[in-house]
Formats: sequence, C-alpha cells, structure tokens
Amino acid sequence: MTRGVEVAQRLPEPIVRPDELPGARKVIPVRALTVSLLALGAAIVGAFTSPEVLASYDALSWLLLLVPVFLFSYYRGWRGSVRILVGGVALVLTVELVAALVFGSAVGWVFLFLVALVLVAVGIGSGILSELLHRERLLALAYAYSDPLTGLANRRLLDFMLDKAFAAGRRGHPYSVVLFGVDKLKEYNGRYGRAAGDEALQLLGKAIDEQTRRMNTSGRYYGDKFLAVLLGADRDAAWSYAERVREAIAGLTLPTGARLTVSGGIALANPSGRHWEERVGAAESALGRAKSLGGGCCVCAGEY
Repeated sequence: MTRGVEVAQRLPEPIVRPDELPGARKVIPVRALTVSLLALGAAIVGAFTSPEVLASYDALSWLLLLVPVFLFSYYRGWRGSVRILVGGVALVLTVELVAALVFGSAVGWVFLFLVALVLVAVGIGSGILSELLHRERLLALAYAYSDPLTGLANRRLLDFMLDKAFAAGRRGHPYSVVLFGVDKLKEYNGRYGRAAGDEALQLLGKAIDEQTRRMNTSGRYYGDKFLAVLLGADRDAAWSYAERVREAIAGLTLPTGARLTVSGGIALANPSGRHWEERVGAAESALGRAKSLGGGCCVCAGEY
C-alpha cells in the first residue's frame, strides 16, 4: 500500500463539496473543440463529395467520431460521453440516409449497425473510465481543500471564497464574515486531553457545517477558530446565522459529558475596503470583544 493511500485512510471524509472547488470543472479548450469539429466535418464532407472514393473506407471515416467521444469523456465524464454518443449515432444515420437519397445508393444497414455498435462500445468504456478518473481527481481536490482534522474547508479554500466574496462586494453585492472561537478550549484540553479536544473540534465543526447553507462556505481557519463566508448576507442575516450556530453548539453534549460554547465576531462587507483581510480583521476584533464579555455570545464589528 502506498503512503498516499495510507494518509488518505487516516483523514476524515471531506465535508467540502468537490464539484464546487477551484479547478473542479474542466473547461474544454477551443483547440480541442476545433479538432473535433474538423474530424466530424471530414467524415460528413467525404460522404457527400467523394462517395466513390470513400466507399471502401466509409466505416473508417466515421470512426473519426471517436475523437469527440474521447474528448468529451475526458472533460465531461460519463455525461459528456453519453451526449456525444447520442448525437454521433444520430449524425451517422442522418448523413448516410441523406447521402443515399442524393446519390441513389442503397443504405448499408449492416454498416450503420456496426458503426453504431463500435461507437457505443468505445463510448461507454471511455465514459466509465473517465468518470472513475474524474471522481478520483475530485476526491484529491477535496482533500487538498479540506482541513485534516474536521474535514471542513481549510484556510486555502476559505481565502479563495473570501476573494470571490470581496470581488462581488466591490460590485455592490453584500456579504458577511463570521469568525467563531471556542471558549475555554485550553482548559478543556487540560482536563480531558488533547485527543478529546480534537474530537470536540470535529463535533463543533460538524455543527457549524450543518447550520451553513449550501451557497455559503464555513471551515476551520486556524486553531480553534472557524470562519464562515456568507454571500448576500446583510447584518440581520449574518446575526441570525451566528446565533443559530452559537445555540446549536451550546446545546451539544460532548462525549466527555461536558459542554463547550463559542463566541462569534461578525463583520459586514465594506465596498470601499482595499482587501478582504480588513473584514477578517474586523471579525477577529469583534470576536475578541465577545470573549471579553464572558464568551458564549456574538458581537458585530462597529457596534461596540
């Protein structure tokens, strides 16, 4: 067993959504699309302009359809393969029937069946293989963008989402940042041990993720700090979310029988800001204020 597989088996299942990660969706290059169109065009043009010349090589010319089949399988997986298969078989049938009507030749049904059979067989095989490779690639991306302890989004992915939110904020779309900090985790670790503390962070992270809508992103930012990026959220929406998380964690009983609370710092978008780090800094200041009030509460930046 390779070291990479051993490491993967020790990591928690990623909670991040692989299909929404940076680089998850492959864009088909224009050059590759051009090659596919040329391959299809060669078979179609040949069927009409040189039917006598291609009579002995007609089946081989239609095998050029395998070029887009392989291409879409690679970039779009099983779905791309199926789409090209359906379109390719329909194209072969249409062109051969039209060519037979134009030149008065008989339709080679056996030929059409064999070509369709080859396209379907190769397309299905290519689609299955590409889908397996695509899933493995997405899983690798998920591990690259997930925190190794909690399975939540890690600092790298959160920074990426902050970039997107900040860019949207500059265009007038609101967003909010909420930074949560676990209260008295150091004392908890001292009493129950670091392993129990790690297990507590895992459970708290899961509770935060359950309260986070799909359009938003939450993850472990560093240490005992969890960050949530809320797209389109104004002050009321961000406050409501922070309170839901705080209440969910306050009602959570840990395996040790103890309970932990979290404090939350909320920062709203600032369209005139120079960088999203200003918003994270504001949320961190608000979090510090919440902890100074005794913890177990939320504070919005600029309201103290």
